[in-house]
Amino acid sequence: MTLAELAAFCHCDPSVVSRVEGAEADPPDGFAEGCNAAFPEVGTFFTDLLDSTRGWEGATVIPPWFKPWVDIEKRAKVIRWHERMLIPGLLQTPEYIEAVLSTWKGNTPEHTRSQVEGRIDRQRILERETPPELWCLIGEHALYNRIGTEAVMAAQLAYLADISTHPHITVQVVPVTGQFYSGLAAGAFFIGTVDNVEVAHFETVVQGMTVHEPDMVQQAVFAFDRLRAEALPVSSSQELITKVGESWRT
Repeated sequence: MTLAELAAFCHCDPSVVSRVEGAEADPPDGFAEGCNAAFPEVGTFFTDLLDSTRGWEGATVIPPWFKPWVDIEKRAKVIRWHERMLIPGLLQTPEYIEAVLSTWKGNTPEHTRSQVEGRIDRQRILERETPPELWCLIGEHALYNRIGTEAVMAAQLAYLADISTHPHITVQVVPVTGQFYSGLAAGAFFIGTVDNVEVAHFETVVQGMTVHEPDMVQQAVFAFDRLRAEALPVSSSQELITKVGESWRT
């Protein structure tokens, strides 16, 4: 069956079929039903498959390389998160998320909205009755990097200052005066503890990778601990976040 023929069953453009097939977009409403109609021999396979993927992740497209970390994130008792240039994803506002993701190459507005919803769904682990212990180290530059508009930044930092007071969330700012210079080469990385076993995830500009190899994980733990030693105390971090957030309002 050609893309055009399947698109006719799904009442959409062939380009939509191609993007869904390549995991570049979510299936629009009626797409799974159209696939069932196009392939009657499989019964309700496509609608059943779509329903089975709708969980706390929502209907978002999650890159295959990120799915191992998403699984760790859901089960982790402790999450340690380092970001030099951005606010950590689990602590981002919807407007901040949209501003970041809308700049990804090839993202359509529809795809971006789906990804925003998916990240918000991931954040719900922090609302559980027994949420994970989240410890975030944020580079000072992230407070000053304009993501979206001034209003987006002001709202983001106000939210960050508020949520960082929650008992299971610790946020510390790593100042630009920190002297762990090798840490400047580190991109975003996360460490999750599941069943007393630590797993690390490293982000790059292309994609990320989740690693279980003990030596690599321990290097990430060392880097996190060294950066934490350079970070401002929690109270000073909250004061700085609030101060910079107010400056975005003027």
